[in-house]
Amino acid sequence: MANTKFVTQYPFAEDKSRDERVLQTVQIGGVYISRVDIQPGRSVANLYYQNTNFIFFIEKGRCKAKFVQVETKQEREVVMEPGDGIMHVPPGNAFAVKNIEDDCSTMVVFSDQPLRAGDDVDYHIYD
Repeated sequence: MANTKFVTQYPFAEDKSRDERVLQTVQIGGVYISRVDIQPGRSVANLYYQNTNFIFFIEKGRCKAKFVQVETKQEREVVMEPGDGIMHVPPGNAFAVKNIEDDCSTMVVFSDQPLRAGDDVDYHIYD
């Protein structure tokens, strides 16, 4: 019974270094799971990743998200809320997410590298 597996609880590491959001992240195996609490009327990201691959969905609230393919300049803007599904953002696609609610909104992210791992490039989309 020495090799019997049981549940493991992983604590989130919290980052409150920016006024517009609170970022909580945990790594489990090769996957990074992050929760981003976005303050009302504020936006996060305004960047693209050179190598990081990620997916996200809105857990709470309602957000406007805009994406720009950096090479082709193709654009897409959507309003997302809980239950709207998962958005995949491959490397080389700039994005920004803006909370359009009067209360805090929460986005959940799964990525193959930590957010802000050093492969991010600023790309202004939303103020």
